[in-house]
Amino acid sequence: MSTLSIQVRRWVALLSVGYAFGMGLTGCGGGGAASGDSAGTSSAVEAKQLAEYMQQWYFWASTMPVLDAANFSTPAQALAALRVTQDRYSFIEPAASFNAFFGAGQTVGFGIGYTVVTTNGASELVVRYTQPASNAAAGGMRRGDRILAIDGESITQLVTENRLDSAFGALEAGVRRVFRLQRGPTSQDLPLEKSVYSISSSFGSAIFAPPVSASPRRVAYLHLFTFTSLAETDWQAALASLQAQGFDDLIVDLRDNGGGRVSSANLVGSTMAANQVGQPSVRLQFNSQQTSANTAYQFFATSPQLTPVRLVWLTSERTCSAAEQLIHMLEPARTGLQTARVGATTCGKPVGFTPPTIGSNVYNIVTFQSANRAELASYFTGLTPTCSISDPVSFAYGDANDPLIATALQWLATGACPVAAANAQTKSSSLQLETARDQQQPGAGTQGPKRFTDTLDLR
Repeated sequence: MSTLSIQVRRWVALLSVGYAFGMGLTGCGGGGAASGDSAGTSSAVEAKQLAEYMQQWYFWASTMPVLDAANFSTPAQALAALRVTQDRYSFIEPAASFNAFFGAGQTVGFGIGYTVVTTNGASELVVRYTQPASNAAAGGMRRGDRILAIDGESITQLVTENRLDSAFGALEAGVRRVFRLQRGPTSQDLPLEKSVYSISSSFGSAIFAPPVSASPRRVAYLHLFTFTSLAETDWQAALASLQAQGFDDLIVDLRDNGGGRVSSANLVGSTMAANQVGQPSVRLQFNSQQTSANTAYQFFATSPQLTPVRLVWLTSERTCSAAEQLIHMLEPARTGLQTARVGATTCGKPVGFTPPTIGSNVYNIVTFQSANRAELASYFTGLTPTCSISDPVSFAYGDANDPLIATALQWLATGACPVAAANAQTKSSSLQLETARDQQQPGAGTQGPKRFTDTLDLR
């Protein structure tokens, strides 16, 4: 470690879809060593530091190519050369954006979360959500809107020419774009400007009864977007409010949740495991050189705290990393209790980062694998749903008419998936999602600086 020149920072283990999502660890084994010269470090020196860090901490260090760390001229070149085939997660991002997201709970952009949809060769962006404090929300853009063009260029053309990323402009406040929106039969041009805004950790909550008159059970619904320290407070407050209204079963919506801090996921899990206080929840497993860094978590006492008899997760291809970890950690803790997943197979990321800062960048390099207390960890192909159903992206979060929520309510009432859910995948041919694009991870920094929010298609 003495050859490394890495800025001192609190060690956080992060789980996310290409963004380091982590838990706050107070130990000093995974973050790196001290230096005061990081601001002036040259690209070649940073590349050498990254290579040396990976040789020691990379989860797949034992199968990583054996190359001279001095041969790399840029960090992106080093990462591209050293990463193993199965690593579709590691990437580099500016420290400023990392610290803003995890420290202040802020990001820069329009506030648009979308899915690329291509039908008969024509592409458009379906708005999955707008961040409530963003300019997109203030401008009236909403879930289900279609974006047909950006600054007069069609989405079809931008996708065909691989220019969609650049069409959104630089990641800085003040960037302006005009979006051509379609809502039903009506279309309009909406000018928007990027700004710094606070990330909302939840898009809604509700309480409703299952659609079976014989069942008196009340069901709570709570959406969760990410796992940060700020999201912990929001989750606890929202859950306490729902608990005060009274409910029996719980639906947790993780459709757009790409992950976050391990410690935050553990807290959220603890609020739903009142009968498991003191029991193991998650174990982080590092490579054979760093076994002393292996870390075990436990469920702990929180307020509020409950154990839902019936629990349903709403999932999608964007449900990733710490969100998957939350589902996975509670599975062995809920033996004898009813649990279901409704939606689509999750992204498949049981690994995470303990990211060092080198120069002005944060290096999100896979350093550990996450396992639950049953030591199960290999869900690289994702967690499959109990009831498989497509998300039409046309209902507000918390709307009981949303097919995913309606399916969850039916399952809670009957213990079985509705027939409609079993056929939903073939019946929703009008919405052909390009999930391959969603699952692509930033390629070793070669596409320029990428952020967690970019990977989630939040712009």
